[in-house]
Amino acid sequence: MNAETLMLIAGVSGSLLTIHWARTRKLRERYALPWLMVAAMLLICGLFPGLLKAFAEAWHLSYPSAVMLIALTMIYTYSFFVSVALSRQYRRSAKLAQEVALLEGRLRALEMKGHG
Repeated sequence: MNAETLMLIAGVSGSLLTIHWARTRKLRERYALPWLMVAAMLLICGLFPGLLKAFAEAWHLSYPSAVMLIALTMIYTYSFFVSVALSRQYRRSAKLAQEVALLEGRLRALEMKGHG
């Protein structure tokens, strides 16, 4: 089995799996889109290996190096995307925890007023 066949299989499998998980709500659409883009890139590379070879030649890379560069670029891009999303979630969680603490303090104060 050659690299193009593996990329085709991975692209089709990734697309189907991502769509299934998004439809069953196990994966939010926000996170499904980048995965679909990765799967599409794999499909394109598998269907049109000439594009990848042309890219390798244009950048003076060997074919395996070009595959590795594209794979690492996709991994880095997606990891960065996830890191940004996790950072936002952390800030939201911290803000909610602070708001809950303030509300609990107000509730205790009101309860003390009512009993006092």
